[in-house]
Amino acid sequence: MINDWDDRLVPGLLQTPDYARAVMRAGLPRASDEEIADAVETRVNRQSAFTKPNRPLGWFVLGQSVLHRPFGGREIMRDQLIKIEESAGQPHFTIQVMRLSTVDHPGSKGPLRVMEFPDNSPIWCTEGSSSGRMTESKDEVASAIADFNLIRACALSPGESVKLIGKVREARHE
Repeated sequence: MINDWDDRLVPGLLQTPDYARAVMRAGLPRASDEEIADAVETRVNRQSAFTKPNRPLGWFVLGQSVLHRPFGGREIMRDQLIKIEESAGQPHFTIQVMRLSTVDHPGSKGPLRVMEFPDNSPIWCTEGSSSGRMTESKDEVASAIADFNLIRACALSPGESVKLIGKVREARHE
């Protein structure tokens, strides 16, 4: 299972290639087109994990601001919102949105990902464009799981989240 919280941008495992390219270009302004293309290919190829027979479950909580931050422009963001909606309809994905007005949760500490495995210890990790951290420390992982549980408990339900994503997408299309 992959548990992911982000209030900056759509997590890589849900990104369209065009959105990923726009995010990479914004975050790596001095990178060559080839470097950006390689990074986008790597990011998008990670999504193949969700097409395999033993695919993981993905639980994603997005900050509402992510839905309004138009990386790549209006059409790219609209397509990205469609992909999130389609992903939410898949049985191995749960997607929730955290309203902007909801502040009583530990998500303000930044992005959070906990990966759980059937045969190994879970891992907590966070990443940025030039930094990252990963650990199997039981105490740190337990704390991260508790934080993620509070984050998802404070977010809209999956059904309400999909409705909100649809409203944002429709507003962008007008």
